Amino acid sequence: MPQEWEAVLAGCHDNPGHISATIVAGLHGLIPSEVGRLDSEDMMLHESVPYLRLFEGKTGQRRRIIPIVVGLDLLREHLLSAQQWVRELTDEGPSASIKKRMRKWTGNPKLSIYCCRHTWNDRASAAQIDLLTQAHIGGWSAANKGTSFSPHMLKYGASGLEGDERLLALAQAQRKVMQRLIDAEAALLGTKSNVVPLKR
Repeated sequence: MPQEWEAVLAGCHDNPGHISATIVAGLHGLIPSEVGRLDSEDMMLHESVPYLRLFEGKTGQRRRIIPIVVGLDLLREHLLSAQQWVRELTDEGPSASIKKRMRKWTGNPKLSIYCCRHTWNDRASAAQIDLLTQAHIGGWSAANKGTSFSPHMLKYGASGLEGDERLLALAQAQRKVMQRLIDAEAALLGTKSNVVPLKR
């Protein structure tokens, strides 16, 4: 539910740290195992268009660019420790800790981090984001070999992609999908979002 989505973001701001950073990444469509696969050079969080990139998914073809539009300061401070936390966990993984927090913040015992990914997908469809853009951000199969980001562009990171029309378009789409959270964060922090508005 929209109120639960907002409550999760508020809970992350009230309880900063590696678990909340993992959840904020989840709000953008990532699952914990993907947070664990990130390397520091994949965390483009200090660029004018902040984003994460994933080179590995279920298939090698699903390279992703995930623009960050909420919780930027939290991710800047805690995403590396979140990545290490996920990598160090073994049997039960991070799901139990995440579910416990989400349940506390929303009162809904059925929520999990995977609900965030499904919510992102549902909101992207509701916002009429085209399937290719959804695939580039979320990693679904529409980002096939013929339409995925160029490996040559991705290997240069921000210097290869920043300012590129496709990166800006993805960031605009991400803002459209998550506008409710952007507004909620602005109200929560008493200021505008810490993500700079995009200009072409």
